[in-house]
Amino acid sequence: MNIHILSNNNHKISQAYGVLLKDEGIALRHSCVNDLPIGRSVYETLRIVNAIKHFEKHGEVCPVNWKPGQDAINVE
Repeated sequence: MNIHILSNNNHKISQAYGVLLKDEGIALRHSCVNDLPIGRSVYETLRIVNAIKHFEKHGEVCPVNWKPGQDAINVE
């Protein structure tokens, strides 16, 4: 069994994607586990990163299939 593991100890990846919150000492994150025969989508990963960034900036929840520029949901 080959299992790929990614480490970000130096925070370069989270900084490059703009998801590191230095003041809070955390990086925004999402976890997804795919079964081997299920395809992966770089576009979906980027959509999730953008949705997390949108939530942090605007406090709005992003619905399914949301893309930057589309309406999000105000939960207040």
